[in-house]
Amino acid sequence: MIAGLCDWNFFVSDEMMHSSGFDAAFKALKLPKSIVDKIYHRNAEKWFPGINKNK
Repeated sequence: MIAGLCDWNFFVSDEMMHSSGFDAAFKALKLPKSIVDKIYHRNAEKWFPGINKNK
């Protein structure tokens, strides 16, 4: 899987997932869009000032 895609799926889906770090499967979080936006978009704005200049 593409790097970062597993993280994204963990946050936005509700599917059962597997990891070599755990013996049992676990369910993804299915976070609300507002929370996912905070994790990805709003943090990117802090790390890369001016990222939204073209909006």
